[in-house]
Amino acid sequence: MKKILLMLIMIILSINTVYASDDVDMFMNHGSVMLIIDPNSGEIVFANQSASDFYLYSVEELLEMNINELNILTSEEIKTEMEMARIEARNYFEFIHQLADNSLRYVEVYSYPINYQGQMMLFSIIIDVTDKKEAEAAVVALNEAREQSLKNSLYVSILIVLIFIFLLAYTLKSNKQLKYVTNYDALTQVLNRKSGRDRFEKINEKGNLPLAFFMIDLNNLKFINDTYGHISGDMVIKDVAYTLDNYVYNQGYVSRVSGDEFVLILPQISCEEAELIKSLIKRTTFESNDISFNVSIGYIHANEIKEYDMLFSMAESDMYADKSIYKSKNNKRILDEMSEKLKDTYPQMLSKYLEKVILYIGNELKILPEELDAILLAGRYKDIGILAKDELLEHSKCSPEKSFLILKSLDIPFNVANTVLHNKEKYDGSGYPQGIKGDDIPFSARILSIAQSICELIETKQTDDPIQYLSNQNNQYDNKILSTLNSRKTLLYIRELIGE
Repeated sequence: MKKILLMLIMIILSINTVYASDDVDMFMNHGSVMLIIDPNSGEIVFANQSASDFYLYSVEELLEMNINELNILTSEEIKTEMEMARIEARNYFEFIHQLADNSLRYVEVYSYPINYQGQMMLFSIIIDVTDKKEAEAAVVALNEAREQSLKNSLYVSILIVLIFIFLLAYTLKSNKQLKYVTNYDALTQVLNRKSGRDRFEKINEKGNLPLAFFMIDLNNLKFINDTYGHISGDMVIKDVAYTLDNYVYNQGYVSRVSGDEFVLILPQISCEEAELIKSLIKRTTFESNDISFNVSIGYIHANEIKEYDMLFSMAESDMYADKSIYKSKNNKRILDEMSEKLKDTYPQMLSKYLEKVILYIGNELKILPEELDAILLAGRYKDIGILAKDELLEHSKCSPEKSFLILKSLDIPFNVANTVLHNKEKYDGSGYPQGIKGDDIPFSARILSIAQSICELIETKQTDDPIQYLSNQNNQYDNKILSTLNSRKTLLYIRELIGE
């Protein structure tokens, strides 16, 4: 309808170059807002009463104004809008006009060129579309709000689904972990005792005979824990479990039944194959701090179904018998390995003359052979404690006690271990670790202390007469023992000993 009105007005204006008063009255009193604008200057050359009512300016005031005073866009922005209208082949524009009260109104401007008083002008009808724009904006806002609400609902739904999936996965993982913790040993990752027993029952139900039931125990675990610490002990236990698990080859299983005891079960295995596996396990060694350890093993080869407890008891008895047979041999081997490590790591702790000096003193004092052997052993192992956990890299006052504990744990005779414990005591009570003095110090420890001091004097060449030198050390040494040694004879022996 607006376009038809505009076209009729254009036709009338195009035909009439001079207007009758009736025509002017028609435009002046028309209900539509009408302006005629000079396209070159933007000046308003005609405005009807509706324009005055709309813009809140009088007609006279409007005729004194430029269209740019009504349009809040800059000249460049207006030019751009008109160019867009040209490109889109449209004769209407969308602007924001400012009224006399400074209020803003959205308007659609329908414009067309006309011949007005002999000049080319733009005839424009202005239509207020503010309410329409606001309604459209409200609809857009409502739609955006609905869209955002839908998005939020979707996000919440997705979040709920993700939370559900996470909780489900967490529950499944927790159940899996719980099942694992329930069935497997935390340290070694092999089956625990209960699960091992349950697995045996399943094997037994299927009648997987013949069956080999192995009981395996790590030797000298207490020694490892006391000497190197429980972390070292745990590492060896893990190493044993890993090695045993490799021997299974998915044919059976390993379970940890106590601190260092394992059960290994292999179904459908011949006696010859079981003996071979026993031999392989028996020959396997496990290292801790460069010292090797092995296991004791017992096993039962069952050709008929037997209860778990019965097989366990029989294999355990066989294992303890094996441990008893090789206990002394294992202890000696460990001591020998530690002695070699001491020799390689702390050569300054050893004297190449100590054994010969002990033998010399023993012969001079007519010490019984078994007592002399004990002193010789004490001389060999006196500094073994320096290899233990937390000891210093130099001779420590803690080492006699640590050496004593190591020797006790390896079943070295008490008189040997006790000699080692007190070999740093002084006759006047100034020594360590207990500070005892005089005859309270074991006789063997006094002999070892004098022998060590003589060796030190030989190696440092502090004196030509070690017996006399030691006798002058403020009663630090047993002078009753020193007085029985002929100073001159000892000196000759020492010179012969060192090849002078």
